[in-house]
Amino acid sequence: MITNVYNLKMTPSQFGQNSIVVNCSQYDSLYRVIQFNLFNGNAEYSIPNGSVVTIRGTKKDLTGFEYECDYSDNVVTFPIQQQITILPGKVPSELRIVNNGEIIGSWNFVFLVEESPLKDDTIISETDLPLLEAALEASAQAESYKDLAEQSATEASASASEASDSATIATTKSEESNTYALKSEGYAVGEQNGVPVDEGSVYYHNNAKWYSDMTVSELTSSSDGQGIVTLEIARGE
Repeated sequence: MITNVYNLKMTPSQFGQNSIVVNCSQYDSLYRVIQFNLFNGNAEYSIPNGSVVTIRGTKKDLTGFEYECDYSDNVVTFPIQQQITILPGKVPSELRIVNNGEIIGSWNFVFLVEESPLKDDTIISETDLPLLEAALEASAQAESYKDLAEQSATEASASASEASDSATIATTKSEESNTYALKSEGYAVGEQNGVPVDEGSVYYHNNAKWYSDMTVSELTSSSDGQGIVTLEIARGE
C-alpha cells in the first residue's frame, strides 16, 4: 500500500483558500491510503471517543459519496475508494465528525484525480496486445517447425543415403539376375538373348539342346533300318 500523509485543520479556511490537494489517479481503489493528522489551530485535535468519522464529497457528475474512516486520537485513515476516483478532475471533499448528534466538518480539501490515458470501458484495439500475443505464438510455432524441419532434413539425408545404398544393391542384384538368366539360356539352348552363340563361347556345343540333338542323331545313324537301334559299348582292352 501507499500512504499519503497530510495535516488537516478543523477550522475552515476563508473562501476555501490554501486547500489541501490530494493527488491520485483515475480508478485508484483501496491501495492508496490517506492519513490526516487533525489540528485545531496549531494544537492537535483529538477526536472524541464514540465518534463516527466519514469522508464526504461530490464528483463532477454531481453524485456524492460518503465512507466511514478509522481514527485514533487525532489521526484519521481511510483507503481511497473507486467512487472517489471514477471521474477525473477536482473532487471537493471534507471530513465529518459526528458525536452524540453533534457535527463538525473539517477544512475542505480536494482530490485531484489525474485522468487515465486508457478508460476502463475503452475497446482494446486489435492491433494492440492480441496481435502481440499472436506474433509471439507464431514465433514459437516457427521455432518449433524449424526444429522439425531440421530433424526431417537429417532423416531425409539418412533416408537418401539408405535409398542410394538400396538402389546400388538393387542394380547389382538386377545385373546378377541378368547374368544368371544369360547363363541359363546359354546352357539350355546355346543362345544369348535369342541369338546363337559363337564357336568360341563356352556354351557352343556345350548346352542341353546340342547334347539332346546329338543323342538323337547318333541313335538314328545306328539303326538297322528295321527300327531296332544297336548300342555299341566300347570295352577297354
